[in-house]
Amino acid sequence: MSAPLLSSDCEQVLVDARLAPGRPALAALLAELRAARPDCKLLLFETPPATAGESVGAEALAGSDGEGGTEELERARGEGRLARTLVFSDRERVLAWARRVGLPAFAAVPGLPVAEQLSRRALVLRDAVTVLLHARRQREGAPFLVGINGIDKAGKTSFAAALGERLAGFGLQVEQVALSAFTADKKERRAKGYPEAEGFYRKHYALERLREQILLPLRQARELPLELAFDVHDLARDRGGGKRRLQLARGAIVILEGPFLFQADVFGLYDFRIYLVSDFERALELALAGLAGKAREQRQQEFQRRELAAQSLYLKQETPWKRAHLVLRGVNTDTPRIEDAHVDALFAAQRAATES
Repeated sequence: MSAPLLSSDCEQVLVDARLAPGRPALAALLAELRAARPDCKLLLFETPPATAGESVGAEALAGSDGEGGTEELERARGEGRLARTLVFSDRERVLAWARRVGLPAFAAVPGLPVAEQLSRRALVLRDAVTVLLHARRQREGAPFLVGINGIDKAGKTSFAAALGERLAGFGLQVEQVALSAFTADKKERRAKGYPEAEGFYRKHYALERLREQILLPLRQARELPLELAFDVHDLARDRGGGKRRLQLARGAIVILEGPFLFQADVFGLYDFRIYLVSDFERALELALAGLAGKAREQRQQEFQRRELAAQSLYLKQETPWKRAHLVLRGVNTDTPRIEDAHVDALFAAQRAATES
């Protein structure tokens, strides 16, 4: 059991020429790929016959007869030509070969722009799903809790939604819960005894209620199905909003996202932990988007004095990225990437558990 090659780490894209019939269409496809992934070398599988003056501008792996099959791919792999390569095809035999030899394989979607299919964002999301599903095999049949942590405006909510959508595509039940549902009551939030930043860190969310109503019940449940009921806070009215009930079937995944999640006394209750790295300047930029004048000035002062100061305290005390299985940077930008130092440790730990 070894860690898979992450598709976002690939330095080459192997393109199936059958995706674009005819050399003009193929040249257009490769031009799209070069624009979308200028950092990657392009390799071409089963190149169509050339005519005078035509060029597609990619290294070919097979001859022009189109009969190379996976034997040609296997030969190229044996020669070391396919290291760190992402396979892009719509043929199941090519995709199945890639999966068998441990290369990331993307099934091409007709009509969807190449830039969208192979964008940095799409690849990072795919990698997160791959590693998460591998980790989930260790708790097959039991509840599986995913925690997504990061400072305000790091992209937690949107990334959780995208992750849940991809997981649901595998036929899995996915339930998303935001820490904002556990906002503490006004009286608790205004309790004296802390400076403003530390008070926001310690009192803004009912973290003990989170522990008792979600974290511990999921950890203690040995199998599914399970009914999970927890109190929720009505943010619009700033008061209790009743209960939410989740009917968790076998194989269900619960995604919990929010700040302050990976504190020392609870981080071990998550089955899989994702930390989103973002800088405070980017967070402030996003928090102030669309505001102007006095409203912008007031929000800036409040956001820096309260949310960012509280999260700075949390980062210093807890170093949550060190407790994550997967660390992603720049999810709230157009160029996210995976910092995968902790991924290898996760797979090594699972391999040792399997062999013991």
